[in-house]
Amino acid sequence: MSPVTPHPPRPSLRRPAAVAVLAAAALLAPSAAVAAPSPPDGAAVDALAALEPELQDALGELPAPVEEQVADALVPQGRGTAVAVAVEAPDGGLSVERLDVAPAEAADVAAALDGEGPVAAASVVGTMRAVGDVVPAPAATSSAATSSAAAGGTDPLRPQQWGLDALRAERVRAAATGTPVVAVVDSGVDGTHEDLAGVVLPGTDLVSSRGGDGWRDLDGHGTHVAGTVAAVVGNGRGGQGVLDDVRVLPVRVLDADGAGYTDDIAEGVVWATDHGADVVNMSLGGPGQDRVLSAAVAYAVGHGVVVVAAMGNEGLTGSPVSYPAADRDVLAVTALDKDRRRAGYSSLGSHADLAAPGTAVVSTVPGNGYGWSSGTSMASPHVAAAAAALAGAVPGASAAEIADALTGTSADLGPAGRDTAYGSGLVDPVEALALLRASTSVVPAAPRSAAVTSADRRAAVSWRAPSTAGGGGRPTGYEVEVRGKGQPLQRAVLGASVTTWTATGLVNGLGYEVRVRATNAGGAGPWAATVVARPATTPSAPVRPAVRDGDRSGVVSWSPPSSHGGSAVTGYEVLVRGKGQPDQRFATTSRSVTVKGLVNGLGYEVSVRARNARGLGPAATVVARPRTLPSAPRSPSAVSGSSKTSARTVEVRWSAPGSHGGAVITGYQVVLRQNGTTRDVTYTAAKGATSLGIGGLRNGTGYTAVVRAVNAAGVGPASARTGTATAR
Repeated sequence: MSPVTPHPPRPSLRRPAAVAVLAAAALLAPSAAVAAPSPPDGAAVDALAALEPELQDALGELPAPVEEQVADALVPQGRGTAVAVAVEAPDGGLSVERLDVAPAEAADVAAALDGEGPVAAASVVGTMRAVGDVVPAPAATSSAATSSAAAGGTDPLRPQQWGLDALRAERVRAAATGTPVVAVVDSGVDGTHEDLAGVVLPGTDLVSSRGGDGWRDLDGHGTHVAGTVAAVVGNGRGGQGVLDDVRVLPVRVLDADGAGYTDDIAEGVVWATDHGADVVNMSLGGPGQDRVLSAAVAYAVGHGVVVVAAMGNEGLTGSPVSYPAADRDVLAVTALDKDRRRAGYSSLGSHADLAAPGTAVVSTVPGNGYGWSSGTSMASPHVAAAAAALAGAVPGASAAEIADALTGTSADLGPAGRDTAYGSGLVDPVEALALLRASTSVVPAAPRSAAVTSADRRAAVSWRAPSTAGGGGRPTGYEVEVRGKGQPLQRAVLGASVTTWTATGLVNGLGYEVRVRATNAGGAGPWAATVVARPATTPSAPVRPAVRDGDRSGVVSWSPPSSHGGSAVTGYEVLVRGKGQPDQRFATTSRSVTVKGLVNGLGYEVSVRARNARGLGPAATVVARPRTLPSAPRSPSAVSGSSKTSARTVEVRWSAPGSHGGAVITGYQVVLRQNGTTRDVTYTAAKGATSLGIGGLRNGTGYTAVVRAVNAAGVGPASARTGTATAR
């Protein structure tokens, strides 16, 4: 096995984070966290604001300590250790996002996020790899030398495809129906290859910073896998695929050296599921379970997609467990040689499910070429093609039913019964097709259009009756199951005319898997695609509303509600209402708003309500009373002391200001200045005063004064300066 070789960092168009692309050419080398140097000291980065909206929403639904832990650990994009996060959407979808965190905190952040709120899983990003060096075909079988074969309608490499003989490919094609889609989650597929013409659909490229349709394959591994499934039959070029009416959906997750990141692979599985794949093939793997990839696999299987993966090529070095092959619900495939014995390199393990041809497999390679390769990577697409044949022939069959049919009809090899070398045995798609058709011919097909509407602590499930063309017999009833993490299973058995049912007593904010199937005298049919319910109610009232009053304005602020009701708060509504004034209404996603155009001194009722997917919650209210500084006191004057005042006195007089600024005047400031100096002395007068006698002055000295009014907003402007009064 070749070592992992780091490549320069690459930008990403899918997410703000950017990490280095690792490369390798072997399947089971140790997984490694994606890390880069820490940012320089003093770097100020608003990392939370740079996250994808789905991830920001998910973090906003987490308990405050977890959200704070994540926020504290975030570092600038591409400068830390990557943590992958699988986020469940309210509509049942799944998205795979990435956080960049301080390397020392990556494991703790992943553990804190894992399974919390809408986060289905979180894990430190590692690497996985493909294996099986492709050996170019001899010149005699190159495309240039096959023109005579093309004229006769034969495929020159077919005699060397012993794997097709082992699977009885011609009989499989004759029995198969439909046009299933196999997603090749790999290094890409050369969709321009002469032997894949018309077979390869537009896919996706999760490796290139430019994106793409998945038709770029710089390693060759994915194109080889695709040819085993779907190389064109009878075109006089190269070889043949197991099936002749199938489509390949390329999902590029491995780079030019056959290495890729676990979060890219997980995202690829989700993308394939959401874009019509019936089967996902992953001829790749690595040691150690990746929680996010496992969540992606569970999402695919829950949506009826069969997931197939290579066991690994470490049979001669201890057979360390490889994932995703070891994940639950994944069909793990071991490799056989031409004598139908376990290839020595093929890993052993109790999780082995099926065996398939994997040694000296000839198939397509980029650039209209052909080549040989050996490995469980080559065995896996044989099983993927078999699963696709079943999915196309019985569209209503679940992933579990297809897997059971394949393992239940395989040809036993090695010791009697299931074993670690062959699993259940050599895959036999001909017998599996017959069994699946027989087992589904008497039961109804899956209900159609299953959907769920969530409400406060409840979820209403609805569906349509199955198509009679998709299964045997009309339903005599239905079964509904609702399952939430840590919650008791709810199950209902309903009559044939019932197509809705409501589950109650649910926990707001918790995701529930909801599935329904039809039953008749023959038994229960396949489950309809699982839908997700997330019951919710409106959020509680915002906390601690407050108003900072200003001049004909006010700044309203508040804290988030103590409960979002099970659905993320998406914004707030502020209503400002004053007697005799038009209402003002604001919608905002922030937690403050500035209100203008108010009347100073008038009381306004301000109501703040939070909004989520369920609507507006109750209001929190506060009173605003806009105000400004009072105007200057009027008619100021100063007179010398009189018999009514003490000696050495000046009396300052004024009238109240024309405007109190919207708040009661609480007093006055009198600022006295001695003629010929710049020294001011400030004296205070009580609320309601209109004069102030100031004693203790110097006899015979002249003084002038200004007066300022005071209210709750502060000290207003000065009056005009008085004339001179002489203290005496």
